[in-house]
Amino acid sequence: MWSVFWLGEASSCANGLWSLSIGVGLRLGTEAVQGIFLYMFDLRDVQLGSQVFMKMYNLRTLVIKIYGEVHLHNSGLDYLPNGLRYLHWESYPLEVLPSSFNPENLVELDLSYSKIKQLWEGRKRVPKLKWLKLYHCKNLIGIPDLSNIPSAEIINLACCASLIEIHSSRECPKNLHSLQLEGCENLSSFPSNIHLSEEPSSSTSVVLHSSRNGSKFSLSCCYSLTKFPQISGNVKRLDLRGSGVEEVPSTIHILSKLESLDMEGCTRLKRISKSICKLKSLDRLNLWGCWKLESFPDILERMKLKYLNLGETAIKELPPSIGNLNRLELCPGGSGSFYFNFMNCLKLNRKAVSNLLIFFQDSIQKMQGMGTEKIISLFNVSHEVTSQLPPYHGRLLKTPDEEVKGTICLPGSEIPEWFSYKNSGSSINIPVLRNDCARSGYIMGFEVCLVIGLKGYYGELILSGIDVHYDFHIETSDGHKEVFFHNSIQFSSGLIRLDSDHILLGYNLSRKCYEFFQEFDTRLADRGMSDYVGTACKFNIRSKDFSGLSKNLGTHCKVKYCGIQPIYVQVMNSVSINQDTGDTSGCNDIAEETCESHPKRICTKANQCLNTDGL
Repeated sequence: MWSVFWLGEASSCANGLWSLSIGVGLRLGTEAVQGIFLYMFDLRDVQLGSQVFMKMYNLRTLVIKIYGEVHLHNSGLDYLPNGLRYLHWESYPLEVLPSSFNPENLVELDLSYSKIKQLWEGRKRVPKLKWLKLYHCKNLIGIPDLSNIPSAEIINLACCASLIEIHSSRECPKNLHSLQLEGCENLSSFPSNIHLSEEPSSSTSVVLHSSRNGSKFSLSCCYSLTKFPQISGNVKRLDLRGSGVEEVPSTIHILSKLESLDMEGCTRLKRISKSICKLKSLDRLNLWGCWKLESFPDILERMKLKYLNLGETAIKELPPSIGNLNRLELCPGGSGSFYFNFMNCLKLNRKAVSNLLIFFQDSIQKMQGMGTEKIISLFNVSHEVTSQLPPYHGRLLKTPDEEVKGTICLPGSEIPEWFSYKNSGSSINIPVLRNDCARSGYIMGFEVCLVIGLKGYYGELILSGIDVHYDFHIETSDGHKEVFFHNSIQFSSGLIRLDSDHILLGYNLSRKCYEFFQEFDTRLADRGMSDYVGTACKFNIRSKDFSGLSKNLGTHCKVKYCGIQPIYVQVMNSVSINQDTGDTSGCNDIAEETCESHPKRICTKANQCLNTDGL
């Protein structure tokens, strides 16, 4: 039977004598006490004796969270029960745990924000420890050899600024699935035999804290780390933001289950091995702010990369093989969406721009070749898959109203030539849009393109993301005007810098659009086509301020040019997609008809599509 000593806010005393009552209460402890939970948030001073836990031989759980100063006897802390399984003591005031303490029964140890320099003197084996958290222990200089904590599953050493290295003389823990080292600015080396496993789906032990996002390895802000971590196993997310890593080596292919690689702000990064294309599970690659990175590797194999951020890099060229990034998007289980960011990549040459445009057009052609039924099935996949993504990873791909989209941001100053409708400024007059089932098919979405730039009195603008909103205004023969369709595309998320003209090129196909234009056809049939004399499409760009509220950017930057084009898709009950070439079969006649009624979609010369002067 458990005896628990609980002392918290509910039992607080107005006379401020808690330093006395806590000490008396704990000294009354007996062998019957197995758990102590001490939560005190308003105290400024707490006194604990050096032998405060001496009689509690059966103590299994000790949780202390005191936000004031904890004062121990001059001799420190003489004793902790060897039977402790869960020790959570935030802001532990000493540099080391008692020398007499044997941690062989510990399952969880949390000493976050403490003054500890090392856990204990000498070598001690901790065979049952699964969860080790020493977050923000700024004085910590070392942890036990990893081979001495063989059962570890989660290790959090984030913001341990004095930590220089991690040792593992033999095998690392076999069940380790989360290792967090972000903010360890002096960390310069760690074991090459680290192997991360998959997070267990269930656990038989009591766990007070857990990771929800799979196997994670984090070394962000480790400025002294210059070599890419030599790790293996089931790592799904690797965070190296702000580290000193100079190269992504050929051994990257070992991380076969890697889904996200974040190297934002790695200002020393110069090279990425082409072996990265062997990562078949990689769907997010963030290289924003890698200023010394001048080239992107050939994509020699098909990948399912959906998020690629190369903003603020020195990249000049992109290989024609960049088209391989989207080859798997239209396969079963793919959501079809992608986000490519080349903001402020001012060194991109004509060939790089041409390859991006061809990639974009090829993506739309594949979507059109699928037919309405398969695209509608993608809406469901997109919603199910992206709803499970963590916010940092998936907010650009999440589509609350079931849509498939692709976006590319890049420097430039002209709308591509293939757009049927384009104009200077932020609005375009276009014919009344309707489905054309006999030839072109159903309207399922739109391609949009904007050229945005700063207004004359702004030299630079810092934005928290960019959203493009567009409204269709329809006019009837009696002069009545109304907004009859609204849509938006998110082009960027997080802080970005805008100091030159940029092109926002995107498309989205949505269930909302598909169903709307079917209903609109009925409306046209009821009222007669002659009742409608024209349509105008108007664009505006929005961003979020630091409070998270959306605001119109019209006072800071302007839409210089705009373009829009409906995406028509045929009804196809049976379409096969060649997994190697991306070609479709069973729709040749339809494809020919579509090409006859719309401009040719492949642009083979960059200067036909885009003014790239100055790139």
